[in-house]
Amino acid sequence: MQVQLLDIFDGWQHASEPERILSFDHFFTHLTQRCETHTSRQEVFAFVLNRFRKAQQLHGPINEQNISKFGKELDFVYNLLVPLLTDETQALWGLVSPSGKVFYGTDAFYQLLKQEKRACQVMDKINAINGKDVSRLMVYQLIMERLYGFGDVGLDNLIYTFQDDATELPRYYAVRLDNTFVQVTAKGQLPPINYQALRRKKITEVRESDLDSLLDLNNFRIEGFSIVSLEDITHEYVVDKLKNIVIVGGDYDYHRYHEAIENNLKLLTGNANLKIGISPVLKLNGRPLLHHQLAENSVLYRFIKGVAVDEHLRREWLGYLEDPYPVTYRVDAGLPLVSEPLADLAAQSGLDSLAVIPLFYNQDVVGLLEVYTEQGFQISKHELPRLRVAIPLLSQFANDVCVDFKNKLDRIIKKRFTAIQPAVQWKFNEAAWRYLQADADYGPTSSMPFGHVEIRFNRVYPIYGAVDIRNSTLKRNYALLADLMWQMDALGTALLRLKAIHPLPHSLMATFSRLKAGLNDSQLDYSQVAISDFQNGDIKTVFDELKQKDGRLAEIISGYEYQMNPAVGLAHQHRRAFEAAVKTINQEINQHLEAFNNRLQTIYPSYFEKFRTDGIEFDCYIGQSIAPHIPFQEEKLSAIKYLQLETMAAIAQGTHRLAGARPIALETTQLIFINNTAIDISFREDERRFDVEGAYNIRYHVVKKRIDKALVKGTSERVTQPGKITLIYWHEESLHDYLHHIETLQQNGLLGRTIEYLELDELQGVNGLHAIRLPVVLR
Repeated sequence: MQVQLLDIFDGWQHASEPERILSFDHFFTHLTQRCETHTSRQEVFAFVLNRFRKAQQLHGPINEQNISKFGKELDFVYNLLVPLLTDETQALWGLVSPSGKVFYGTDAFYQLLKQEKRACQVMDKINAINGKDVSRLMVYQLIMERLYGFGDVGLDNLIYTFQDDATELPRYYAVRLDNTFVQVTAKGQLPPINYQALRRKKITEVRESDLDSLLDLNNFRIEGFSIVSLEDITHEYVVDKLKNIVIVGGDYDYHRYHEAIENNLKLLTGNANLKIGISPVLKLNGRPLLHHQLAENSVLYRFIKGVAVDEHLRREWLGYLEDPYPVTYRVDAGLPLVSEPLADLAAQSGLDSLAVIPLFYNQDVVGLLEVYTEQGFQISKHELPRLRVAIPLLSQFANDVCVDFKNKLDRIIKKRFTAIQPAVQWKFNEAAWRYLQADADYGPTSSMPFGHVEIRFNRVYPIYGAVDIRNSTLKRNYALLADLMWQMDALGTALLRLKAIHPLPHSLMATFSRLKAGLNDSQLDYSQVAISDFQNGDIKTVFDELKQKDGRLAEIISGYEYQMNPAVGLAHQHRRAFEAAVKTINQEINQHLEAFNNRLQTIYPSYFEKFRTDGIEFDCYIGQSIAPHIPFQEEKLSAIKYLQLETMAAIAQGTHRLAGARPIALETTQLIFINNTAIDISFREDERRFDVEGAYNIRYHVVKKRIDKALVKGTSERVTQPGKITLIYWHEESLHDYLHHIETLQQNGLLGRTIEYLELDELQGVNGLHAIRLPVVLR
């Protein structure tokens, strides 16, 4: 134990300061009271009081100048305040005067303070770690607690940290401050304070500046001494940090947290050379998988992916993911050793030691914790057990990453592959809630009748458009016919070469001649089926036999079969070229429609869906019932009509540009059906799609399915034409908004000046339709 004045406040002074006096009077009063109430220890307390009384008679009242003369008496204080079995050589304990000077403490405490003072200002470091002016707030807290009955000002859980020389890792300590023997008084009348100003703030929001405006510290006196001790809480600190990482929630940024987790596990084990890999084991259709971005810190995964390894080893690794168990490599920890192939893999990876610990959540594997060392360092068998407390938290973390992965999959499925869109999600949420409420009446929701919960949107305005590839069926047939003719020519050439080496069955040659002679576009469907049967039947049987008889025959047949390969052979070149052209056209259309939908949702939440045909159709429904909490105005509908026209013009320009850049030139027609009357739609639970409701609404649906084949009245001309946008309508009033928008697009150079007004031939059950046709400016 040492008696020595050591200023930890580093001589700080403020304009407003209380009077600070080192005094043992309050301590003596406390011991005197204990003499009266604790008779079993009365003699001990009386002895200590008597020793201090005699010492003060000899040296005068205790103060900072003569405190060194009371060393023996302070030893008695230590023995009264600290449990007898405490290891004095390890305890970080001391007594501090109100002025911030340590005057008595353990050797370990003084050694730490001197070491820290050489490296930094102690209070500066405390303030930086805890994010506040600790010394100043301690004074305010004492005054507010003792004289005004106000709680604390956020000084709980003070932390101090310094580096452990043995491990070269930081250790974290809780600063415990006991002010039992401190007395606070006002020098005169107690100054009033504005309680309301403090109550308007949370405790954590109270700052020194707030308290400075309430109290003048010059009006107060602080007497006595405080007991300060440091308690090693590194273990608890690490656990709290890991808990905070787990509690954060939301979309997990795995890379952001990995370094923090690794650093905290180093603290927990006391091994600065430890490296960590946490690999969430994701599940796809019930099978485990490791995502390369989430497993980049797994040394085994990196090695397997980075070099060519034995296939048996790959299978063993995948089998381990199915049913993982703790394994070690060059670690004497009482765990199973890794199998020989994985041990070889660990050695090839340059590891000096490795432990793999599965992470489970509700009995399902959710991740792997790899603990490893390199460059000659080892994992001690005493270090792994220290990780035990972190395993549940790491399991929760890995599970949350897995859940986030599943949620991302669900969002992609919902966005890309299902009809439930954000604009109508709220309606499905309400329907699902009603299903849950009905469980009591129907039991499991799967047994409830269809239509029990209706998802319906009344009075919505339909926006319909269709982009069709002109003559796609005819061009597809041309491509098919060209491929069949090429195939028959190639087969004829192969048969002649084979016949020159080996005789062929007469019936085979006769069938070939008959099928080739009958190949034309009028019997294309029949020819396609007949030629396919011939190739896969008689030809395959004869060719399989010939390949076994002569190497020359086998070479000819192999060359023919390569050309017949649908993926790479020339036998399907025209079909592949046509399908590639159609795919490119549809990608162009899709790109514009995706942009249309994105802009559409910014105007007003709407339901939007596309249908793939030889081209693409789209439906959009907009109205107050889709977004009840957002006011709907007719101006929004007009803005969407403009956007629809603009998008159709952009599609016409884009597909025209592609037509000049592809071997097969495909043209598109653009069609808009105008229906200005609101309709009702509802979700068909049996068919999992939206459909129109009511006789009038169904008529709208029928008309839009038939108008793409409509003809200009009295002619054989299709109303839709490449390079133009066709608007079909019932009444001229329907054109009001569109005509205004057409004029704007003409001024912007997207549409030509000529507008054709047309009357349409009667369709099946539909008459009285009109159309206007607009030329698109094709660049």
